[in-house]
Amino acid sequence: SRNMYWIGGTGNWSDPIHWSTSDGGSGNVCAPTPNDNVFFTSNSFSAANQVITLNVDNIGIVNMDWTGVANNPKFNMGGKTMEITGSVTYTADMTFQSVGTLSFLSTDTTSIYTGDADHNSARNLGNIYVRKPSGTFHLLSPILASHFEVRSGSTFYTNDYDIRASYLYFYGGTTTTTIYTGTSELLVVGGQMMVRYESNSTSSKYLEANIVSSTIILDNATLRGRSPHHPKINDINLGHVISRNSSNRDFGEGVDRVRKFEIQKGTNSDNNWQKIHYYFEGIIDTLDIESKKVKFETATNRNPKIGVFNVKGDGVTLEISQGSTITVSSSLSFQSSSCSVVNIKSNSTGNQATINYVSGVTTATNLSIRDISFTGSGTITALNSVDGGNNSGISISQQ
Repeated sequence: SRNMYWIGGTGNWSDPIHWSTSDGGSGNVCAPTPNDNVFFTSNSFSAANQVITLNVDNIGIVNMDWTGVANNPKFNMGGKTMEITGSVTYTADMTFQSVGTLSFLSTDTTSIYTGDADHNSARNLGNIYVRKPSGTFHLLSPILASHFEVRSGSTFYTNDYDIRASYLYFYGGTTTTTIYTGTSELLVVGGQMMVRYESNSTSSKYLEANIVSSTIILDNATLRGRSPHHPKINDINLGHVISRNSSNRDFGEGVDRVRKFEIQKGTNSDNNWQKIHYYFEGIIDTLDIESKKVKFETATNRNPKIGVFNVKGDGVTLEISQGSTITVSSSLSFQSSSCSVVNIKSNSTGNQATINYVSGVTTATNLSIRDISFTGSGTITALNSVDGGNNSGISISQQ
């Protein structure tokens, strides 16, 4: 292997004139190969905003290190892919003219350092793929990516650093993909998070996701777990999940347990729904819905369970698929202003959906209820409310 140093400022990656085997040395050395380490240093760029362009695709290297660069150079990846068998170290003293894909391979222990202090103000690094069978990958700083994916039997540690991405995927492998997110915040904006294995698949069968201590924020994003069409090997459990600004996004396919799920209106998509996936049949210990329309698209052969169910704020509508059952095991509460009505209804006029209220006593005001059957030993009384018809198991005192 060689240690390769960039020299001569602006240029194309493939140009030998810009590569040297010594820091600040002479050029005309063949461009890096998959066995080489690449360095950008204080001797690489002589003027401000000089650009290195990745003009070849699917290049391979071992390590890439930008420590010590000066004059704010720009990396123009142009959507191309780099295959990395080692680590990548960026710094705050360089920027990206355009991004591409970093694909981390090999069975070694490697890492990425972004040089950023916060995932919300960080530079977007493009696409990050971690495919390291039996290898380990460490996040050494907060990161912002378009697509961040770990799979193929990799072991991944966030080391409590935060991740922001449009697509955040943790996939099983032929051997176990193991995820440790510690207390990291996982923010998914406008896309999807997947924590997924498929037990009948040879390529994505085994996944151990240790993510319950993380806060997951879905900003108009979907979240799905293991494939519901394959036998369960192990549970997919989540800790604190916040969904906001949902524009008809769904949650919960293949998720087994959520400690706390907060559904917030946010600042956008007021008239759109937060959907609970029709295959969701897990447990939500605490569900808080605030000023948001929520659609339980529960299939008739599923029975999701909620421990503490809190509805608060104005403009809430709960729509439940007819013929389906939602179980509330501990408490059910409704809080809204005197001028706002909470709507609870089946998705099909004349056909009931069921809320199985296992125990507890609830008194609420300003409800509008249609086509709902309340079962179980719990009691619910609706005062100053609207009986829309075809309800049972509830006492409704009409407005």
